[in-house]
Amino acid sequence: MSARSRWSAALTAAIGALVLLTALSVAAVMVIYSWPHTSYPVAPKGEVVVVLGAPLASISPGDAVRFDAPDGAAFITSGGGTSAVRKTTKTGWLANTSSGLLALDATSSDDGCTVHFDPAADRFESPCHGSIYALDGRVLRGPAVASLSHLAFRELDANRIAVVGSVA
Repeated sequence: MSARSRWSAALTAAIGALVLLTALSVAAVMVIYSWPHTSYPVAPKGEVVVVLGAPLASISPGDAVRFDAPDGAAFITSGGGTSAVRKTTKTGWLANTSSGLLALDATSSDDGCTVHFDPAADRFESPCHGSIYALDGRVLRGPAVASLSHLAFRELDANRIAVVGSVA
């Protein structure tokens, strides 16, 4: 066998191996995305009453107030971001946007860190990877690609809200 035919055979084998590897990679991705998703158990929906650190009327446009679930309770997200509906969280932000009050999950959609509110810039920032979110939860700067998840709530009185959640 000549050097030229050995080189040709080696090149053909390398190309064949790359094609096989590509086909296996595509098949693996297809299996991952078509596999049935597992539902994670979440306690039945209820309401978690939260006392805010400030009266609702004092949350000026462009401002946000952090709130936490009491011990033994958790909030359930209602969509938005990458969070599946009915994912639980312990911390949220009540933001006064141009559309009114909006409750957001305080968990960054890219890294799971708790976002902080920057009142000087009217935005949320992830301390872990630097993602920046608008007051309504939209991504302003990545690496995050999905917005913050929403929390369903209703106003109870001057400084209390009821957030959809679960109590253990």
